[in-house]
Amino acid sequence: MNIIGITMGCPAGIGPEIIVRYFEQRTPDSRFTPIVLGDPGILQRCCNELECSLLPSLWQPGLDIPERAIPVLSLSQLPSDTLEWGKPTLNTAKAMVSYIEKGVELVRNSQLDAICTCPISKDALQNAGYTYPGHTEMLADLTRSPLYAMMMAGKRLKVTLVTIHCALRDVPALLSTHAVLKLIRITAQSLKNDFGIASPRIAVAGVNPHAGENRLFGDEEDLLIHPAILQAREEGIDVSGPFPPDTIFFTAAEYGTYDTIICMYHDQGLIPFKLLHFHDGVNVTLGLSIVRTSVDHGTAYDIAGKGIARCDSLTEAVQLASEISSNRKKGFAATSMKPDKPARLDKNTQPFMPSGCNKTDINPTATETPSEEGFSDQHKAAKGLLIVFEGTDGTGKSTQLQLLYTVLRNKNLPVIATREPTNGQYGQLIRKLYTNRTESSREEELELFLADRREHVNELIQPALDSGKIILCDRYFLSTAAYQGALGFDPEEVLERNSFAPDPDLALLFQLSAQQGIERIISGRKESPNDFEQLENLQKTARIFANLRRPYIKIIDADGTIVEVHRRVLNHVSLLLSRSPDFQEKL
Repeated sequence: MNIIGITMGCPAGIGPEIIVRYFEQRTPDSRFTPIVLGDPGILQRCCNELECSLLPSLWQPGLDIPERAIPVLSLSQLPSDTLEWGKPTLNTAKAMVSYIEKGVELVRNSQLDAICTCPISKDALQNAGYTYPGHTEMLADLTRSPLYAMMMAGKRLKVTLVTIHCALRDVPALLSTHAVLKLIRITAQSLKNDFGIASPRIAVAGVNPHAGENRLFGDEEDLLIHPAILQAREEGIDVSGPFPPDTIFFTAAEYGTYDTIICMYHDQGLIPFKLLHFHDGVNVTLGLSIVRTSVDHGTAYDIAGKGIARCDSLTEAVQLASEISSNRKKGFAATSMKPDKPARLDKNTQPFMPSGCNKTDINPTATETPSEEGFSDQHKAAKGLLIVFEGTDGTGKSTQLQLLYTVLRNKNLPVIATREPTNGQYGQLIRKLYTNRTESSREEELELFLADRREHVNELIQPALDSGKIILCDRYFLSTAAYQGALGFDPEEVLERNSFAPDPDLALLFQLSAQQGIERIISGRKESPNDFEQLENLQKTARIFANLRRPYIKIIDADGTIVEVHRRVLNHVSLLLSRSPDFQEKL
C-alpha cells in the first residue's frame, strides 16, 4: 500500500479546509493511505468550524494509521485561535515551507511513497526570504532535479508548459529549440513511466495565431519549434506540430487524438485546461526523483474559512500520486530520454523507449516449450518479421508489447512498435466510436477499420518489412474479425476482406475472461469501459477469437503476473527469431 503525504499548504488559505473535506468524503482505498504534514491545531479548528466528526490524530512514520481520523505529522503549532483566515503571516509562510521540506525528506527516505501538495502563497514565500517563484521550482531544488516541468493533468486533457511563471512579453525570448526539445523529452518519458501510456502521442502548439500562418504572424514556429519536433521524431518520439493553438486543444480533448499538448506559455495551456478541469485538474511535476502532485488551484484567500471550498482537485491529486508511485514501482523508472540508436519514424509508428526494466534474456528459460510448427511462411523471402498482439481489451497485451520491445531493443535488433487504430485520418474517426459507437452503422465501422489498415500497411508495415525491421503491432486484422464478428459479420468474410494485408509471422492471442479484463480496465484506467469494452460484447469477441484457426496464432494465457506472461511471450518470440537467419545471430 502506498502512503501519500499531503502537505497542508498555507495555513491561512483553503488547504486545511479541503483536507478536512477530503477525509470526510473519502472512500477507503486499499491501494493507498493519505497522511497530512501540517498543523494539528489548525486542522482541529477547521474540523470544528465545518462540524466534521473526524478528529486529527498525531502520526509518526511507522505508526499504524487509525480509521475515521485525520492522521497528522505535526510540523507546526501555530496559534489556531488567533489565526485569521485569508491573512498569511511570516509564521504561516515558514510553516508551509517546513511541510514541503519534510515531505521531500520522508519520500527520499522511503517513509512516504509520494507527496501531494496543497496550495501555497508565492508572495508569502518571497516575504519569508525564499526566492523560488513557486512550488515547482522549490521542489526541483530540494530534489536536485535539473530537468523538470509542470504538467496539468485531467481525464480529457493534459498540457505541459515550456515557459511557466513569467511575463507574457518575455515568452518569445525564453523560447528556444533546446527548451522545446527538452520538454518534449521529459513529457514523453513521464507519460510512459508515470502514466503507463506505452506509446504516447504528443502534440505541440505554436506560439503565434494560426501557428504563424507561413510566417505571416511570426516565425518562431519555423525557426524554433519545428526543428525541436524533427529532432524528437529522430529520437523515436511520436510528436507532431506545431499546430494552431485555437484548434489543437479541441482536437485533443474531443477526439482523444493526443495524450498531451506541449504549450509555449502559461495561459495558452491553462485557459483551455481549466475550462475543462476547473474543479478536478491535477498539477504534476515531471522529471523529479520523487513523485509529486498538487491541486491545480491557489490559496483562495478570499473564500478561506467560509466553508465553501471544494476538494475535487485534492481527491484527484492524491489518487494520481498513488497511481504514479505504483507505476514507478512496477519498473517504469526514469531512464535516459534518448534511445541508443535513433530512427526516423513514419507518422503511424509508435516507438517505445526503454522503460527501466531489466534486460531480460531473449532465450527462453521457462519450462513451456512452444511447437516449431505453425509460423507463417509468407515473409520468408522478406527480411522483416511481423508480430501482432491480439485479444480482448484488458488482457495486458499492450504492456507485454512494451516489455518485448525493450528486450529486442536491448539486443540491438531493428524493432519498431505500432498499433491499430493508427493516428491517421481513419484511426481518428475510429476513436470517436469509443464513446458513441451508434454514430456509424456496422458496415461503416468495418470500412473505417479496413481503410485505416490499408493506409497502415502501405505507409508503414510493408516498407518496414521490406527494409528488414521487426514490427510489433498492437491489434491487427484478427481483432477486426473478432470485434466485427461480435456485431454479426462472418469473421471469415472479414478476414477475406483483409487479404490485402500481409499475414503476421506470429500472432500472440492473449486469453483472459471478459470479466477479468473489465476489472483490469477499471482498476488500471480509473474509467468506465467504453462502448467496445462492455461485458456482453467482450464475451462474444472472446468466443470468436477462440474459434479463429490460423497456423501463426499462438495462445498466451494472460492470467498471471506481468513477469509470468512476459516469459510466455518470450518463449514463442525467441523460437521465431531463432528460425530467422537475419536475426538468430544477434540472439
